[in-house]
Amino acid sequence: MDLSKHFTSEEFTRSGTASRKGIDNTPTPAALENLKMLAGVMEEVRKLCGNIPISPDSVYRCLELNGAVGGVPTSRHVQGLAIDFTIPGWTVEGVVNLIKNSRIKYHKVINEYDSWIHLSIPKRGEKALKQALKRGAEGYKII
Repeated sequence: MDLSKHFTSEEFTRSGTASRKGIDNTPTPAALENLKMLAGVMEEVRKLCGNIPISPDSVYRCLELNGAVGGVPTSRHVQGLAIDFTIPGWTVEGVVNLIKNSRIKYHKVINEYDSWIHLSIPKRGEKALKQALKRGAEGYKII
């Protein structure tokens, strides 16, 4: 099922861990609606980065899968409101700065160990935090 022009529900629910452990990672109806909102935001990110295809790594995680990968119970991934991704040809720092300085309504954008970007979005009706962070061996720092 297409969530937007460039993103499908299949790529937003795919998980190697779920496949290996036999976990059904089918989103709830509410999570599916959130995934559609997230796909819309990711279309904006794609435009900002020159329309280069985005490589989603981890998007939706049911509670069982979230626990299996060591995610916190309050993770926005469980609600379909967060994505971990990279963009070929772009540095993590470059993408984070682009999002930080854009008009995109996001909750948090995190440079995760200079290896991938974590982006979460607000729930419907929730104010966008627009918090940019860098996570490294020392923990999180605001950027």
